[in-house]
Amino acid sequence: MVMRSMAMKMMMMMMMMMMMMMMMMMMMMMMMMMMMMMMMMMMMMIMMMMMMTTTTTTTTTTTRRRRKMRRMKMMIMMMMIMMMMMMMMMMMMMMMMMMMMMMMMMMMIMMMMMMMMTTTTTTTSTRRTTTTTTTTTMMMMMMMMMMMMMMMMMMMMMMMMMMMMMMMMMMMMMMMMMMMMMMTIMMNGKLFT
Repeated sequence: MVMRSMAMKMMMMMMMMMMMMMMMMMMMMMMMMMMMMMMMMMMMMIMMMMMMTTTTTTTTTTTRRRRKMRRMKMMIMMMMIMMMMMMMMMMMMMMMMMMMMMMMMMMMIMMMMMMMMTTTTTTTSTRRTTTTTTTTTMMMMMMMMMMMMMMMMMMMMMMMMMMMMMMMMMMMMMMMMMMMMMMTIMMNGKLFT
């Protein structure tokens, strides 16, 4: 009976490990996808910039047109910066998520280990029947509770971080908008004429 229970334990452990691996793989894939997307965006932006710069080189354009072009260029520059910031934020978020997942997995495995360690199997035999009882110690329960609490705390922390990031991003956006407005007013005395 003890042998069988041990085998079962081993099986459980193996299963857990497999699950963890799968999760990790999934996360990695997601990360890769995100990275690719970011790269694409960046490339597009750079291309746009190139296009804008090439249009201004012609000598036939009037001064007004040139001014307009310049303003457009400035706008695009601002946009670029904003995009960069966004990407940075996204990366940060992804990293955080990854960390969280890893921690969760580790916790799970730890719990499993604890379970395996602390379970005591007692076999009581009488003349006719043999009964096997598996008991989990109180200590084990306490441990589990502690782990859960830890996980919750982690979650909360991550959430807070995310919120902060979002707020920062918003602020940046606002600042950029203001800057753009100011620039336009300074350059032309009017807004988008």
